[in-house]
Parts: sequence; structure tokens; C-alpha cells
Amino acid sequence: MSIVGAYRLLDQISIYPSGKTEHPRGEQPTGLLLYTADGRMSVHLLRSDRAVSGSFNSLETALNEYLGYYGTYVVNEATKTITHHVEGCSFPSWIGTDLVRGFEWDGERLILRAEMGSTTRILTWQRISRG
Repeated sequence: MSIVGAYRLLDQISIYPSGKTEHPRGEQPTGLLLYTADGRMSVHLLRSDRAVSGSFNSLETALNEYLGYYGTYVVNEATKTITHHVEGCSFPSWIGTDLVRGFEWDGERLILRAEMGSTTRILTWQRISRG
């Protein structure tokens, strides 16, 4: 199945080595993931229960509530991975890096798995358009 399209975030779960799980962006996160036919991608992850008001002094809170980045991508069907080549990001340390995500399909749902040190993050996305 082609990955090209737009997706909305259904769930984000972190699994720690102890087996503990948590929802880093709350029980009902929101987000948008885009993959274009010409190899571009963009992703935005937000807490749906984030504070309505804020100031520049709440930058740390903002970074915990939102993550966004864009760049190019390559799909490897043999290894079931997608590599995001990050060109710009709200987390500056990721700019210029490659983020490898395992993927699988559950109907029209795209499940991405990210290994972040000893923690596994699983993001479930629902396709909303085919590009």
C-alpha cells in the first residue's frame, strides 16, 4: 500500500523498559502527518488538552505540548521502515538527522514505531486522504 497521503493522529504511547506505559501528549492527542508523492513529509504532534493561554516564559511547556518537523522521506518495504530526513524541527537537535520509524498497516491505519533509547514510542495514524 502506498504511504502517500494525509493522516490524523489517533494515539501516541511510550513504553518504558520497566513495562510502564504513558501517553506523552495526553489520552487524546492530536496531530497531522503528510507524505507527498515527491518524497516530502511533515508531522505535527500536539496535546489536545494544552493550555489556551501562555507567554514566552512558558517555552518549556510549549515544547512538551508540541513537536513538529519536516523534510524528506524514504520507504524501505523490505525492512518495513520509513526514514525521515529532518530539515527543520521544533526540537533543534533533530535538524539534519535521520529518524527511522518501523511501520505496519492495520487497514487504513498506519502504525509507526520509534525506538528512542530504551523507550519505544508507538504512534497510530488514521488515513484521511490519499494525497
